[in-house]
Amino acid sequence: ERDHTTLDIGIRTFEVQGDQLLLNGSPIQLKGFGKHEDSPAIGRGLNLPLHRQDASLMKWLGANSYRTAHYPYAEEALDIADREGFIIIDEIPAVGLSFNDGEGNIRARLDQCKQQVSELIARDKNHASVVAWCVANEPIPNNMGGLTDFVEKDSGTDESGGNAFFRELFEHTRSLDDSRPVILVGVMGGSPAAWLELSDFIAINRYYGWYAQGSDLDAARKSLAEEIDALHKRHGKPIAVTEFGGDTIAGRHDVSGQLFSEEYQSDLLEMYLDVSDERDFVAGMHVWNFADFRTAQGITRMGGFNLKGVFTRDRQPKKAAFMLRDRWTSTAD
Repeated sequence: ERDHTTLDIGIRTFEVQGDQLLLNGSPIQLKGFGKHEDSPAIGRGLNLPLHRQDASLMKWLGANSYRTAHYPYAEEALDIADREGFIIIDEIPAVGLSFNDGEGNIRARLDQCKQQVSELIARDKNHASVVAWCVANEPIPNNMGGLTDFVEKDSGTDESGGNAFFRELFEHTRSLDDSRPVILVGVMGGSPAAWLELSDFIAINRYYGWYAQGSDLDAARKSLAEEIDALHKRHGKPIAVTEFGGDTIAGRHDVSGQLFSEEYQSDLLEMYLDVSDERDFVAGMHVWNFADFRTAQGITRMGGFNLKGVFTRDRQPKKAAFMLRDRWTSTAD
């Protein structure tokens, strides 16, 4: 007998056209999350039943997509995404890249990123769920300012060597696969326009209403609207907000919508969705995060957790989950 293997495949097209993202030639609005492979007891180990549960919960919410923040997920997760029809932005573990430690170290880091991209594309290129490659999350230029200093930095220049770094990394990625868009995800208050311009569509993480202008949703809305309008005017590309949210203690309620309450999280996320709905060029909204997850200890990490999930770590819904379900299941893509 001959050895044989079976490969399940699907065929999709995904492209950028004007202010829209097109899936199989039709406009698509990305609705979903940044996620982590994380759960009680197992931590970040492979948990197939959890992957299946997460897929079920996302479909219950009306979500259609997620980003593998911030590393390639298990192949089994992509198999599930293929079968369930999800849209995946596939990301290498290049988080918080900086360019202030010497040319030799930067070159070594670029070589590592190119190797990671090569391995990612070789492994995942046949997954119909994967529609875009992300080569970096929140890279940081040497001249990065504060979180509220957004217009000057996003429309500024980079003097750190990052321009050449990302040009080579994008060229390498496109040389391996010219059928999918390539992006990097811009950090709040820091990504130079030259870096963002390399992306086929603009992807940004923004935390107005939390890390900046916390508790002041009116001011946060104004800042968010002004910035994405300016980004679109400058780049003329679709925009996806790939992270937005705020930490929320499950079971904490407050009639005035105080920080950390379930009411504030729901109101904050809804404000972002409202701003998105008012702009045809906003083609994607990914909440940070799908579920609470373990982190290193710190003064902003209560109990060693990031609590921005709309589900708890053991996948119990917070109020925001029901708000998202109402929004996402009442509208067609």
